[in-house]
Amino acid sequence: MNGVTGRMGRTQVTSERAHAVKAALAAGKHIYCEKLIAHDLRTARKLSELATQSGLKNGVVQDKLLWQLPGGELLRLIKDRFLQYV
Repeated sequence: MNGVTGRMGRTQVTSERAHAVKAALAAGKHIYCEKLIAHDLRTARKLSELATQSGLKNGVVQDKLLWQLPGGELLRLIKDRFLQYV
């Protein structure tokens, strides 16, 4: 896993993040990602389901990406409960 370990934890490039999140959940760690959790929606949903099943806290901050989605996509993600208010 490529990345740098620092004061606040481990960082990695997006292409490595899904693997890192899955490994962290398997190790019983709570998850907080500041960027994309995966390159594609299918992988992101699988990780979300895995996190929910684990009973661990998890979250992803998408402060810029969400507002760049095509019209209606953000509302669909909220309606489908893929995105939720915390």
